Amino acid sequence: MALSCLSRLACIAIKQADARVFNRFFEQFIMLVSDDLNDKKLSSCSSHADFISTIKAMVMAGD
Repeated sequence: MALSCLSRLACIAIKQADARVFNRFFEQFIMLVSDDLNDKKLSSCSSHADFISTIKAMVMAGD
C-alpha cells in the first residue's frame, strides 16, 4: 500500500461574519489546487504578491 504525503498546507483565518463568502472561495480554491498544473504554477511563485496574482488569474480564467 502506498502512503501519500502532505505537499501543501494552507492556514487561513476568517471572521465568523465572513464565513459564507469564505466557503464559496474555499471550494473554488480546493478545485484549483487539486489540479497538478495549477499546483505547480502556485508552487513556483516567488512571493506572496506573485501567489495572489497567480491565483487571481486562475479564478478569473475559471469564470
